[in-house]
Amino acid sequence: MNEHFELFIHLFSRDRRVRHFVDNMKQALQRAAKRSFAKKGYKATSISDICRDAHVAVGSFYNCYPSKEAIFLEIYAEENNRIRAEMVNEIDWSADPTEVIPAIFDYTFKCMSANRILSEWNSPAIGKRLREHYRAGDGKEDFFLHFLLATFESWMHDAGFDEEKSRKVLRVCELVIYVDTHVTEKDFPGVGQALETLAAYFVKGLF
Repeated sequence: MNEHFELFIHLFSRDRRVRHFVDNMKQALQRAAKRSFAKKGYKATSISDICRDAHVAVGSFYNCYPSKEAIFLEIYAEENNRIRAEMVNEIDWSADPTEVIPAIFDYTFKCMSANRILSEWNSPAIGKRLREHYRAGDGKEDFFLHFLLATFESWMHDAGFDEEKSRKVLRVCELVIYVDTHVTEKDFPGVGQALETLAAYFVKGLF
């Protein structure tokens, strides 16, 4: 009985050490990948670049991620959530909706132009895959979408909208999200600016 227990403790401890080692390696790869993507962009970054910076063997990379795309999608989601959290704190949500909506787009465009990782949303190399990722729900752990829809519901409640009108307005919001996650700059040049104009005039007509 004691021998079996000692063997169990040994195997459990070894397993914990292995998991700890893999976790540390994964974190090193994440840090290195983020630096490389931020500096060179998705297309110009190779797995070899990431591994060299992380001091990890290329073969070991695949113990953590199946591909360069997989690690980029993870880093993009984290960066996107970080920027969205900053936006929630920076924007005055108590202002008139006709002021809030342009502020959202302005903040988004400013961050995307200054952030090499986020600007990949419009990149031919990975932009389409990012949209597929978000459509599948993998990017919608992004709390900002839920926050924004809840904000719209609050505005409509304060404006005295009935249930039917509120439902129709939310459908238009969902349409904007649908276009954003399906249509790329290649499909429709200037789609971001067009969505901003549509949203701004739509909100102005409502409130």
